[in-house]
Amino acid sequence: MVVFQWAFAGVTAGLVAGAVLLVWTCLDTTISGKPSIVGAVQGMITGLVCITPAAGWAALIMGLVPGSVPWYTMMSLSKKSPLLQKVDGTLGILHTHALSGILGGILTGLFAHPDLCDMFLPVSNSHGAFYGGASGGVQILKQLAGACFVIERGRHIGCFVNRVSQNDMENQNP
Repeated sequence: MVVFQWAFAGVTAGLVAGAVLLVWTCLDTTISGKPSIVGAVQGMITGLVCITPAAGWAALIMGLVPGSVPWYTMMSLSKKSPLLQKVDGTLGILHTHALSGILGGILTGLFAHPDLCDMFLPVSNSHGAFYGGASGGVQILKQLAGACFVIERGRHIGCFVNRVSQNDMENQNP
């Protein structure tokens, strides 16, 4: 049973990474007229980040949505928004990791199949919203609460690092 779980997670991770690579490359080609190796790699990373919370649920849908939404925010919206230009650098960490991870969590909350939940989770009767009616929405809330926790912890760590680095710089100047 454990071997099947690892194989299933590996196959779906490859499917999503490949699907997002194709979506990202197609969008690059359609909009800018040429594919980009940086875009293809960005797409693969985005797909792997998206599938991480899901461990294999709805792989192809998770390839399309997180392939197109982060592409749009990185390639179009960030060029128009002064705030996004200040927040993120050339690697697109916000789009590639934060946005894709949150999308992966939300899609997991929607598409988590009960049989797969029983295989991977110690919690019984766990399922996504599409498989459990009103009680399935709890999975989305758990994913959103987890995303809020990670964002808040990241903010605290960033403030701490900023404070420490400012103190180091003040101590080094004569």
